[in-house]
Amino acid sequence: MSRPEKWMTRNRIGIGVVLLVAGVGTMALLAFLASSDSPPSRAQSALLVIVGAISSLGGTWAMSRKPGDPNLVASRLAIRHLADITTGVGELARRAEEAFDARPPGKGREDIGQLSWRLSECQRQLILNGEDWAIAYPDLIEGGSVDLTAAKLEES
Repeated sequence: MSRPEKWMTRNRIGIGVVLLVAGVGTMALLAFLASSDSPPSRAQSALLVIVGAISSLGGTWAMSRKPGDPNLVASRLAIRHLADITTGVGELARRAEEAFDARPPGKGREDIGQLSWRLSECQRQLILNGEDWAIAYPDLIEGGSVDLTAAKLEES
């Protein structure tokens, strides 16, 4: 982000207020001039109305736009990647569990058991993370296409 963009983002409320005041001031000026002895011409009136409207709309836009809001497209991609990672970790945990069951007792089996447990814990944390995202930003999950629920964990 360039320096002017950073400045505008930080001062967006002030900019919005100035633009709104300019818009209202322009409309007030038009009303004052229209009631004077020599009212403005049609072109001047139209110009003042346009300037006032653009200033008012710009001020409203500047104050209504919230910097830092989540980018829904990027967030949906992040959720989709989180779901893919969760599925992959679940598959690794399942394979580690199968390897644990196939090994005879000993140090290697204990190590695989620890690996399986840690992968399952990692999968559980990823699912909870995805559920937190879904609670905080319910619009991110399109039609339930990403399933990051505890029921999904129980299936795997």
